[in-house]
Amino acid sequence: GARLAGSLRRLGIARLQLLVITEDDPDALGGAADLLRRISIGRAILPRAGAPSFALREFEQELDRLGVPHGPPEAAGALRGPGDVRWEFGSDALPDRLPGAGSEALAVRVTLGGAKAAFVRARSGEGLRRLMAAHAQKLEAQVLRLLPAPGGAWPAETSRLIAVSGARTGVAGQGGLPPEDATGVDLEALAETQGFRLAWPAREGSLRVSASDPWALDVFHSGRWEKLAER
Repeated sequence: GARLAGSLRRLGIARLQLLVITEDDPDALGGAADLLRRISIGRAILPRAGAPSFALREFEQELDRLGVPHGPPEAAGALRGPGDVRWEFGSDALPDRLPGAGSEALAVRVTLGGAKAAFVRARSGEGLRRLMAAHAQKLEAQVLRLLPAPGGAWPAETSRLIAVSGARTGVAGQGGLPPEDATGVDLEALAETQGFRLAWPAREGSLRVSASDPWALDVFHSGRWEKLAER
């Protein structure tokens, strides 16, 4: 949380309109609480579980204390933000489960000035199929940000997701994982056949938190990571 807050401040960002937490994980919630102490948050979307952890209950109490509206993705429905910003949420949660409980796939779509970007996290192919069946319209976007299942595998359903979204540009992977290291779908080959422009970490112009200085950013330039020069 402190590292992320520092990176945001270096970019001139002192407020986040929306914070989305996808699972009841103590590490993730601890980092979010750390971020909350340093960056103003307009609204938070939280996971739901049959037995919320102490960390989740404590985080909700802190949001209440600060007067930050919060709720699960399904309860949020569609949100409107300042100006023309709009957020829409979709989850693969089964009808007989608590909202967000057991979810294997989650989508958030952001619309600004008519442009749409969809962020999709998929832990399993089955979850991705359920997500597309229930929320196909919310996946339509010009830019698609893909977060893979644990281990970096891309489910076979990823190709259908790209087709459903209609996106022409995709950003794939997280950390330093390029799609050719994945054990599932070959995203690079898929992109070529579909006329889909694919970007991922370790490509020219990509940014990351600096490996040598957690308060700085690196940029990938001419085949190597370099510390981004101060503005």
